[in-house]
Amino acid sequence: MECPKCQGNMESVRYGANDRVINRCEECGGLWFKPIDLTRLRRTFKAEYLDVGSAKVGKQHNKVEDINCPVCGMDCDKVSDDEQKHIWYEQCPEGCGVYFDAGELTDLSQETLSDKIKGWITGSR
Repeated sequence: MECPKCQGNMESVRYGANDRVINRCEECGGLWFKPIDLTRLRRTFKAEYLDVGSAKVGKQHNKVEDINCPVCGMDCDKVSDDEQKHIWYEQCPEGCGVYFDAGELTDLSQETLSDKIKGWITGSR
């Protein structure tokens, strides 16, 4: 699979007790995984073990907004997280997966007072 942001190679990474799989770009550290895994990763797993890419590179990739799903080729939608409005990620409209830039999953899993303030300030796009 090719990374939808930098076209790098996506490696399969296994995690968790049920041997779940996500895809991580070997170049930019972006993450692609099934939408159902988002709930699992947010609540029950240490995201920083999977999200090992540079947050600095991830912020640069935030500027790339138009990506295609690496599975079906559809234009992905840009969505904000329901709980942390300052975090935006791409989602396939057909449900194939979601894409997080490096550092975003770790940020999502560690909500702080600063994140709550960012959410109030950022609001919705």
